[in-house]
Amino acid sequence: MLKFNPNHLWVLSNDAELALIQQDSVRCQQRIAQALTLVDNKNQIFAILPFLAWIAEPESSYQPILEAIENLENDVKVGWGFSTLEPTIIRLTAE
Repeated sequence: MLKFNPNHLWVLSNDAELALIQQDSVRCQQRIAQALTLVDNKNQIFAILPFLAWIAEPESSYQPILEAIENLENDVKVGWGFSTLEPTIIRLTAE
């Protein structure tokens, strides 16, 4: 899908998550950087992307996550499913 529509926010975000699962931090960060240029605070992905970036680089500050959550529009519901990331998060705690 990205081949035909490289600026599709949902596809970029989902591919960033897939890259995390596949332990491809470079692709994950590339997708996040591209998606961040397309999203605003009226979309749940505004808060999800910093979280994915932090999982990809857990030694970095989690402050961008907090700022994104604080700046998210009040009526935005976050319904992203994180169950696919569970093995990745568990792997982080083992390192």
